[in-house]
Amino acid sequence: MSAPEQFLIEKRGLYYRPNAAGYTGRKADAGRYTFEEAASRAGPNGPDGSQDGMGIWRESEAPEHSTSCPWDVKMKDAAFKDGYEQARAELCDPMQDERVKRLVEAAKRLADMWDKDAMDRIGPATRQVRAVLRDMGVK
Repeated sequence: MSAPEQFLIEKRGLYYRPNAAGYTGRKADAGRYTFEEAASRAGPNGPDGSQDGMGIWRESEAPEHSTSCPWDVKMKDAAFKDGYEQARAELCDPMQDERVKRLVEAAKRLADMWDKDAMDRIGPATRQVRAVLRDMGVK
């Protein structure tokens, strides 16, 4: 059995928060209501539509920002989303995985050499580790 469809309430361009405790311009912070709750809070409207600046949205159709959401909130959300997507792309970069593998292999070789007490062979392995770190942008 599927969950009942959820609705957001918008009043004068801002969404109701959960339990109708204030307003927000962000869909993510908005309250979710059943159709009956939303309809009772939005109240009766006349034949020409909303008389009090209120309306309801299906959760699936509501925009991420309400019509009167402040511009700075929209700008911060966009910057966060761009930063998140860039970080995600970098983490999913197949070259990054290869660099990490190379770094782990070099570290293992370094540990093996240390265990064998072959101090004269540590130099090349250290240079390999530094090269991998440099490729990764680590200074």
